Amino acid sequence: MARPEGRTPAPGAVRLTRRGRVVLAVLVALIALGVFWLGTRAAVVAETWRVPGASGVLHVPVGQSVGE
Repeated sequence: MARPEGRTPAPGAVRLTRRGRVVLAVLVALIALGVFWLGTRAAVVAETWRVPGASGVLHVPVGQSVGE
């Protein structure tokens, strides 16, 4: 596919093939999902605590707004 007349790529511009763009999009999506997953894990740890006498059972408040 020919480039339109008068258009030149910017100096230092990176040109990707279709496969390269797909790989880059998948990589960015996986990184975003990983960050979101880590965020959900951090929120669970911040909002839970151990119940005394119950080994391995976490207490999670449900239906309470933050600040109560």
